[in-house]
Amino acid sequence: MWSNYATIAAATQHWPQALQAVQRVMTLTQQQEIPVQVLHDAVGPQGPTPPPPLLGLLFKQAAASSHATGSLWAAYASYFERCDDIAMARECLLKAVRALQGRTEERGALVEVTQRLALVTLQGVERGLVGVGELGGVRLQLRGLLRLVEKHGDGDGDALQELLQRVEQQIAAG
Repeated sequence: MWSNYATIAAATQHWPQALQAVQRVMTLTQQQEIPVQVLHDAVGPQGPTPPPPLLGLLFKQAAASSHATGSLWAAYASYFERCDDIAMARECLLKAVRALQGRTEERGALVEVTQRLALVTLQGVERGLVGVGELGGVRLQLRGLLRLVEKHGDGDGDALQELLQRVEQQIAAG
């Protein structure tokens, strides 16, 4: 019931009620059920600005549970991006990539999260928040993902290749 309430409240952009319902669901299920889509919507373009403190608390509780998924980590990264915390957004995206690797049914999500990881890391390097050395791991991830996409033909290899070139240029520039 509370999960449905959270979904409806989010759909109508009643964010305080939606987040309170998410909190209720997580409390009643002892974090075994996490309405990730509502959390994801709350950090989207229609979400509250600025993100309310309860949203950060809910993400923190959800991430600490054993039911944290790649989609939860990706949404948590979006929360940190909205809060302009590039370092934490990058950490969440790394956890999302790890959670999605090896799951063939979620290859599209892995491509999307890896692209976001590369872009956030590039942004962090440009702003002096992340060391250039961090791009090495991103480069390896992009190369591996490119091979996978080319092998299965189920992704935008051109966009990944372009992103890989940007990463390599940034590494070469030091």
